[in-house]
Amino acid sequence: MRPDHTSPAPRYIPADDAADVLCVATQTLANWRAAGRGPAYTRIGRAIRYEVGALTAWAQARTITPGTVAEAGEQ
Repeated sequence: MRPDHTSPAPRYIPADDAADVLCVATQTLANWRAAGRGPAYTRIGRAIRYEVGALTAWAQARTITPGTVAEAGEQ
């Protein structure tokens, strides 16, 4: 039986490209990593890489819809 290769492989990008995707500075990503915050990342040797789908999911999880309970509590 052959393995199923129908799902696309994850696409990993460097921190500077990930920062562009999120519209933040590369240093902001570094600060978040040091503080244990921010999107999930992968260390490959000394290189830091971000999976594109994980960046999207992380950003979407922080979406605030105006008028919701979460929005009303932030003043």
